[in-house]
Amino acid sequence: MIEYKITTTHGKRPIAEVIFKDERYNPAGEMLLAERSFLPALLEAFESVLSGEEESAEFSGNAFTAYITKETTKITNDINGDEAELPTADFKKLTKVYKRKNDRIQH
Repeated sequence: MIEYKITTTHGKRPIAEVIFKDERYNPAGEMLLAERSFLPALLEAFESVLSGEEESAEFSGNAFTAYITKETTKITNDINGDEAELPTADFKKLTKVYKRKNDRIQH
């Protein structure tokens, strides 16, 4: 289980940020922040793989690419090359929680 907390920044345009206990997962939090407008598409990609509909899926946003398999998701920052690998089920759950939090503060 990946340990994290989601915080909200203060200011004119508050945003949700994911802070991981283990820093090796930081690219995942950066991806959620950078690709927040594409979260529904990312969740669809997770679902297609976890439901068995697809063997694997690739998600590409503005600055990040995710290669999704049933077991793991590998994230690559297309700008600086940073990478992280997370259990797919955990990352899907985090994405759903992050999206709910982000939707709340944006409206």
